[in-house]
Amino acid sequence: MAKITIIILNFNTKDLTVRAIESCLSLSYPNIDVVVVDNASSDDSVSAFKSLQKKDTRLHVIASETNVGFAGGNNLALREVDSDYVMLLNSDAYFAAKSDLETALDFMDQYKDIGMLSPYVTLGSGKIDPACHRGFPSPWNAWSYFLGLEKYTRSIPGLNRLFGGYHQTWKNLNVIHDIDACTGAAMILRREAIEEIGLLDEQFFMYGEDLDWCFRLKEEEWRIVFFPHLHVIHDKHSSGLKKKHEKSKDAFYEAMKLFYKKHDLGPPWMENLVLVGIHVLSKIR
Repeated sequence: MAKITIIILNFNTKDLTVRAIESCLSLSYPNIDVVVVDNASSDDSVSAFKSLQKKDTRLHVIASETNVGFAGGNNLALREVDSDYVMLLNSDAYFAAKSDLETALDFMDQYKDIGMLSPYVTLGSGKIDPACHRGFPSPWNAWSYFLGLEKYTRSIPGLNRLFGGYHQTWKNLNVIHDIDACTGAAMILRREAIEEIGLLDEQFFMYGEDLDWCFRLKEEEWRIVFFPHLHVIHDKHSSGLKKKHEKSKDAFYEAMKLFYKKHDLGPPWMENLVLVGIHVLSKIR
């Protein structure tokens, strides 16, 4: 049995997904399985993946007859795997050269209270993907971010802690430390933690499901750790709606509405104010 199973969800992104698969199978750490879930693609994705499967038995393919979204698609695989660790990896993400997955897993083996580990995820530009290093979007954190206070106080000690809560901007990205949340584009979870908190919530079709999962982990007192020594590159939006279409923005708004409804992050009037802000910004950006 593999020690870690890496799950990649595909929807009409065959070439990107092949790159993600190959980055996993070329890791120096051999004790892995890779499960690709195809979310009812209309291209020839499944046949391409099955061709790769013939070359490497560590690759497994699940073909869904319908598009069940990010949570539903990943859950198809999560119900099947029984490895010690599970990693979600976006189809538009891949391991950087010489990534040391074994060191990350050894770290989780050493600290049994870690439920989730976030790699250092960078964008194609080389800058950090801020979603891999987050606090929870409390009303204060959300409005500090929306109003630009986080951005302008990023390098000011004290003020960055006050206004930078959404991305925890005061923390040193070069050292291992705890965070509140990371991104579903690249996250490693302990099997026991998933068994305790349950699978991804399929009420979230697109966006928000990773934040919800992190929140549930923290509620059960599992640690979430940022691990800068494992590097993943994320070509963000390549596997989703690349341009800022209304559909994408509306999906984000609906996800945040569901997240606030599900979790108590402040007085209702403050939560509603945040949702108004999200809605307004989604229309003008």
